[in-house]
Amino acid sequence: MKTKITKKKIKEFILNSNNFLITAHKNPDLDAISSLSFMVNFLLFNKKQVFWKMISPINPKFKDIIADIKKYKYSNQKIDVVVYLDCTSKERTGLTFTDNSLTVNIDHHPSNSFFCNFNYVKPTRSSTSEILYDLFCPDKTISDNIKLKKYILLGIIGDTGFLKYENTTSHTFKIVSEITKDVSIFDIYKKYYQVMTIEHYKYFSYLIKKLTYAGNGLYYIALTYNELLNCKLSYDDISELFALFRDIKGARILLFFREYEPRNVRINLRGNDDIDLNKIANRFGGGGHEKAAAVTLQGSLNTIIKKVLNIVGESL
Repeated sequence: MKTKITKKKIKEFILNSNNFLITAHKNPDLDAISSLSFMVNFLLFNKKQVFWKMISPINPKFKDIIADIKKYKYSNQKIDVVVYLDCTSKERTGLTFTDNSLTVNIDHHPSNSFFCNFNYVKPTRSSTSEILYDLFCPDKTISDNIKLKKYILLGIIGDTGFLKYENTTSHTFKIVSEITKDVSIFDIYKKYYQVMTIEHYKYFSYLIKKLTYAGNGLYYIALTYNELLNCKLSYDDISELFALFRDIKGARILLFFREYEPRNVRINLRGNDDIDLNKIANRFGGGGHEKAAAVTLQGSLNTIIKKVLNIVGESL
């Protein structure tokens, strides 16, 4: 039976279990990477047997976050509990597990499908990392462990745009305030955010030329498969450059179309208005948050652009 679970019950269940596999969504962002690394280290500290697996490569600038857990990669070991972090569905991991393990779902996306045996989903939290802090903060493991605190802070920073987005709440600031007593937020900024190269700025200039205004506060950028193939930057690097367009004055919705494979298009939706992008993405089989969502569609890039612009335009 798939059911919601209370904070007390899920913490008891995890601490009373012994054999885990931890996973997160493909194309992992900073919240997914940090929450996974936190969970693996937390369970190891509590003398659990734990392995992890993610299907997608990790952005090189974040590889140090998983450096100390490389030896715990999953390779068909027997597992009792699979923990899905920051995933709205099993499909978002790109992985298939065929054993009879119990499953746990810890997430903050409002589009979560409650797909596990036990589901702890809190859409009011800024990130999955913030939820993990809520779950395990009273534990001495975190209060005395600088590394675990850093993972929580990294995940929160990643999903709040360095505490700039609307999902940043007073609760978020309270956690950050506690953690930054021991972890320098400036050191994190220097290490993970002051990384722009000349190639980044050149490509940002290219994206500016590709930016199209569709009227009524709607902007979009579309990149073909060949354009992405010839780009020297990574998928994540391009995503971070696109995020900068969110600061355009008067921009209500921004769309980013990427044909990452021939006739396979990833669309990122970002918003500054009161329009629920999660609901729009749901119409295409995608999902996410009110201000940030995504969907993948198959077909001609131009046809998909027209279709999505028509649907988004209805909401403006």
